[in-house]
Amino acid sequence: MANDTTTRDATAAAADSLQVFQSETLAAAATGQIDLNDLARRELAQRGLNSAGVWVGNRGDCLVCAVLARELGPESDAVASANAMAGAAHPEREEGVN
Repeated sequence: MANDTTTRDATAAAADSLQVFQSETLAAAATGQIDLNDLARRELAQRGLNSAGVWVGNRGDCLVCAVLARELGPESDAVASANAMAGAAHPEREEGVN
């Protein structure tokens, strides 16, 4: 488990990064109109990272899609987006190779 200093540092860094958001976006997040956790998972998946920020690749058949399918359901828009993005990003790769 992270110590208090590490947790405070991470919280301060996250708070600083919120400065780039428009007030309307922050208000929508604060009232539950948008889910920042879901948006973060989608962005991580588009970067080829799992929910812990660990690189898992960006192929449609990679672990990102499996993680998203498990967390959000296989019919999720995020899974479809990850599949489409991954397939378009590396068409030169052989099928089934990460």
